[in-house]
Amino acid sequence: MKQQLLAVVTAAMVGIGVIAAAPTPAPAPPEVPAQVERVAAVFDGINAYRAAKDLEPLLFSPEISEGSLEWSLEMAETGVFAHSPDPGSHLPRGSSREGEIIASRWDRDALGLVDQWIASPPHEAALTRDFTVMGVGIAMGDDGKMYGTVHFGRYRDADAIDAFVDVRTWLDAIGAEGAASLEPAAPPVPTGPTVSRIAGADRFESAVLLSRRYNDPAVTQTAYLVSGEAFADALSAAPAAAQPGGALLLTRREQLPPPVGEELARLAPARVVVVGGYGAISAGVEAAVRELMPLAQVDRVAGADRYATSAAIARDAFPGSADAFIASGLRFADALSAAPIAALRGAPVLLTPPGELAPALHDYLDERSLVSVTVVGGTPSVSVAAERSITEVTGLRASRLSGTDRFATNALAARRTSVAEQETVLLVSGHDFPDALAAVAVANRVGPLLLSTPTCVPAGTLAMLESTYRPSEVLLLGTEGTLGAGVAALEHCD
Repeated sequence: MKQQLLAVVTAAMVGIGVIAAAPTPAPAPPEVPAQVERVAAVFDGINAYRAAKDLEPLLFSPEISEGSLEWSLEMAETGVFAHSPDPGSHLPRGSSREGEIIASRWDRDALGLVDQWIASPPHEAALTRDFTVMGVGIAMGDDGKMYGTVHFGRYRDADAIDAFVDVRTWLDAIGAEGAASLEPAAPPVPTGPTVSRIAGADRFESAVLLSRRYNDPAVTQTAYLVSGEAFADALSAAPAAAQPGGALLLTRREQLPPPVGEELARLAPARVVVVGGYGAISAGVEAAVRELMPLAQVDRVAGADRYATSAAIARDAFPGSADAFIASGLRFADALSAAPIAALRGAPVLLTPPGELAPALHDYLDERSLVSVTVVGGTPSVSVAAERSITEVTGLRASRLSGTDRFATNALAARRTSVAEQETVLLVSGHDFPDALAAVAVANRVGPLLLSTPTCVPAGTLAMLESTYRPSEVLLLGTEGTLGAGVAALEHCD
């Protein structure tokens, strides 16, 4: 779609003179300010898309564009990405219908704004409605991020508003100097983060690629092998694997994937911990590990169920911990957010069913001399009844770390593990667990672990990226099917 749109827009811009392609000598058109070129690219891109849908083109309104620029400048100056409170106020009177769309991105690809709108059904609907005019405003924030606003209007009376066929026609009418109304101060050089991605052919290879990047064989002492087909055991093992000298790899239940075996051989740990019962990782996989690593100590740490396994890992990896974190064993996102905090505190993540405290956890808490217990997630994840049981067993009042949703809970957790100005931030799916599992084990070595939707970045998460962490790199973990182009563009979720 983007290549087709580029071709259509290039042809359109040749026609209006923004891209000169005349075969015979002609007077050079006035120099077009860079910002106005971006406005022209957005205007022509939208009309090219409408043409592809057999819709009438919209006219260009410089007056509406001034209002669009005002709102883009507001977003750029405040760093708050949001719709204006009253989109109709940016249009002259007489419109029977108004609309507003906004987008932001780190590069200066104005046509990319149009691609973002086309890819978003609510925005695409606005592009194809029966408006008659539009205005375009683009501004750059101090960090180099580009903000774009388009306002649409429908005017039955053609004389009710000054409008032009396109941006070049308007420029010819007023001269290049008159374009200052759409040309704010020269944009700064972009300083936004580089967005990169680690993604293998499958979840097992993705974990291997992450391990190759961040695990040094010279310091790796213990490798935790967990199921990549279910999340519970991996989330319990992650804080242990995040300790100095630890590593975490995923396996199939019945087969040790070849890349995983190769990474185990590369790391050559003194100990390999197979996590979970034989229903999670078969005896055949354990035998393959023993054959591959004849000099390593190979242990299996498991309980009767996921809850007992989490308690078994806690006893094995954190025998002297005075803290404990408790999360749902049925909802992976909260435990995922808890793991980096637990790792930082040298504490386990214990899993429980939502409605009541698991018996295995009751026994574990009863035998420990804890000084703090933190419940991660809301009451649908860990109930008030379970919380009361924690108090009865430990004599401690558990604190609860919970936001309005999994993303807000993750943001709260991330603030407890990291300070501002991080070099790298890890971005993983908050809806699908496989690629996120391996990330937890390296998060405290690399940078904060934040959750995203598959198509865009939640508001609170993006605010932390832009205002708190300001990283030089945002590292996406997973394929485009897990974290799509909108996430790679750090596109804000409306």
